[in-house]
Amino acid sequence: MKNLLLLIFTLLFSINTFGQVTGVRYLLTYDDATDDYTVSLVVDEGATNTALSKIQSNCQITIVIPSGAGLMITDRMQPTVLGSSNPCNWFTGNQVFGASIMSAYDLYGIQPQLAPTCAYEDLAEGDIVDLFKFNLPNNDNCMEQARLYENGLDDALVGMQGANFSNGYTIGGPEQIYKGNAYEGNVEIENFICLGDVLQLENTISGTYSSSDVDVLTVGNDGLITSLAEGNASVTFFDNLNGCQAQPIFFEVLSAEDGKCLSSSQDLSLENVKLYPNPANEEVLIELSDAAFTIEVVNILGKKIFTDYTKSNSLAIATSDWRSGIYIVRVKQNGKQSSYKLNVQH
Repeated sequence: MKNLLLLIFTLLFSINTFGQVTGVRYLLTYDDATDDYTVSLVVDEGATNTALSKIQSNCQITIVIPSGAGLMITDRMQPTVLGSSNPCNWFTGNQVFGASIMSAYDLYGIQPQLAPTCAYEDLAEGDIVDLFKFNLPNNDNCMEQARLYENGLDDALVGMQGANFSNGYTIGGPEQIYKGNAYEGNVEIENFICLGDVLQLENTISGTYSSSDVDVLTVGNDGLITSLAEGNASVTFFDNLNGCQAQPIFFEVLSAEDGKCLSSSQDLSLENVKLYPNPANEEVLIELSDAAFTIEVVNILGKKIFTDYTKSNSLAIATSDWRSGIYIVRVKQNGKQSSYKLNVQH
């Protein structure tokens, strides 16, 4: 018996130490040709190299959609039934309708089938694995409206009837390894405002902006955000022309003494990357220590407005024709990429 217990302990130790995924994110992408969304698993840390480390355990992926849009899972890809190529079932577990102060959202907690046993192929850091697809059958005009639940921020939604909609993921054991959501291109966009600062979103006359917490920040219909207190809040735009509500933009209001607020230019995860001036008026300069990199720029609503590749170690981008507001600059080099918040002011 002692030898058996020692063997079990050794197996568990080897799985957790040498053959375990230790960090994942969820990624949601939309195909405007088919109106289908794809939910994918992004492996942030670790790898699987034992049979037990590949087995799907408990998890939940919560989708937030416009109220009444409906959600239908249209395809399942991974994981598969152990020993076969048949995809395992994903199904809607927790559901709640009108789960916000304005009754604007429905929430669907999607969960995996656990019996029979489901497992993945080998997983390694950087892998993106498509899990399932879904569409919104009752949402004809505003198809690009679904989003992933944001733990911490969406927890404040009222009307959830006591259900837990937090995202979570486990594989090969009970340890919780969900780290958050990823953005298209596997870049996490972090929007922050320093206390006392103001930011300008795209100014438009076709709709209205609203704040989820006016004690943290306010936003006018001209898109001007004013930060009032430290905390988290989101800004949502409603388009009066087509009746569609854009996905919320999440912000964190930081203390003026926070390191991100004290630095005028921020090093990214790629070493020795500089982006200045910030705020920018006529142009912004990106400098890297090594030559040859790609730049992509998206506006705060996620639309790509600029892309370029240079063989040099620096690139100047003209911003004089851009509208005042917040942009995300993505820097890609040698398989790595990072994002940076750029404020354009005219």
